Amino acid sequence: DSVTALSFTGSQAATFAGNVELSGYLSVEGTTGNTGVATDRWIGGDGTSGTWFYNVPTGSSHLFAINNSNVLTLSGTASTFAGNILITGTSDEGLRIKSGASNLSYIDFSDADTGTPSGSIAYNNIVDAMTFATGGSNTERMRIDSTGNVGIGTDSPTDYFSGADNLVVKQASGEGGISIVTSDVQTGWLLFADGTTGNEQYRGGISYNHSLDKLYLLSGGSSRVIIDSSGKILLNRSTY
Repeated sequence: DSVTALSFTGSQAATFAGNVELSGYLSVEGTTGNTGVATDRWIGGDGTSGTWFYNVPTGSSHLFAINNSNVLTLSGTASTFAGNILITGTSDEGLRIKSGASNLSYIDFSDADTGTPSGSIAYNNIVDAMTFATGGSNTERMRIDSTGNVGIGTDSPTDYFSGADNLVVKQASGEGGISIVTSDVQTGWLLFADGTTGNEQYRGGISYNHSLDKLYLLSGGSSRVIIDSSGKILLNRSTY
């Protein structure tokens, strides 16, 4: 049996014991009446593209849609999107994950349906810290704490000297370090600044000129010590 049209108003309810098949849209009547256009709320499917969508009075865009490639689209179209979730809009857009004050909010990355994820991005609401985990075992590698300090290889950068804990790089076992890489004709820098103009940007520092193979030590905004490739040292001068 089939029913060509069915309408319920007020507090009326409908109960179906079997399957319900729709050849059109399931519509919720809006304040202007059921006009069959986007002024009403409705859920429907596109038999050609295999897309299911839910529409609200927002014009021609759908509130969300799921196509036959399992792409979830929020307020837009997934026709050219290669991922699984697309959020679109014409102004600031966002995604919020809310959890308890004593819990984590996180996104997991994995190549399996179960078990420990390969990596994750998480926010720890207990200590107000953002963590990044990798390595196939979801091991924490980097943390940004509640004051903005960054720890790489440590989950507590504030354990170290308070005057230099903005960035802490730790290797728990074996050698560790930071590499500054440039081309063989450029200079790499580590600078100490107290402003943004003139030599305030480089009041002190260490630089290495790869073209000349020379190491420079700077203070007061000028080069004070030069060590050349043979190990010779120049103090407050640039030539021998």
